[in-house]
Amino acid sequence: MPGTTPEEQAQIEATPTHLCRLGYLGSADRWEFAFFKYSDEKYEASFLPSGMFVGTPEEAFDCSAQVYLQD
Repeated sequence: MPGTTPEEQAQIEATPTHLCRLGYLGSADRWEFAFFKYSDEKYEASFLPSGMFVGTPEEAFDCSAQVYLQD
């Protein structure tokens, strides 16, 4: 970011970004999905854009990234 010192930039880069948590349900395409809520720093069970509570890791990441990482 413009105007940040090298120390501030290093701190920003070292801070993890929580998006979601996945839970394996026995096959490569069956994973449960939970959003990370920054308001209380807990995970909340959620559903995917398909309306399902179970999906692939790619679907979960895409959903999380659209919510948290959009411009």
